Amino acid sequence: MTPEQAQQRASLHARIESAITSLADQPAPDQRDALLVEVARYQAAFCVPYGRFVSQRLPGRLIASLDDVPALPTDGFRFARIASRDARDDVRTFESSGTTNDARSRHSFADLSLYDLAARLAARHALFPDLECMRLILLVPPESELVQWSLSYMLARFLTWFW
Repeated sequence: MTPEQAQQRASLHARIESAITSLADQPAPDQRDALLVEVARYQAAFCVPYGRFVSQRLPGRLIASLDDVPALPTDGFRFARIASRDARDDVRTFESSGTTNDARSRHSFADLSLYDLAARLAARHALFPDLECMRLILLVPPESELVQWSLSYMLARFLTWFW
């Protein structure tokens, strides 16, 4: 990763963290959309498979607005590594269950802090708005048995955050 890419990544990370934290304040749609466009431009520049996809969808054009951002089909995550960094930097990779296809989609993370923040605040808002802690009964195998599933990861965090 070049110093320029690292600086852009850190700046986007901080701005996304701020946006997630302020979701309750409902940020202005134009500010949210501008950030999403910047994230898409970063991904098009530094994630080779997504950059090729954008070039095919927007030949000779740059992403100018949210309407220009092409959504990558989920099959892309089955057949290519979709990431803007080297696999050596991954700390965790989640996989789909593979119930619809033998090839599992994969989503790798170099940092889980934004994932954790978004999951925690969304759960607090939607599931536990009026309680700090409560007893939780999870009717799923423990995370240690399903380390590749993001849901197992998230539910294990719920036990830490809300129990």
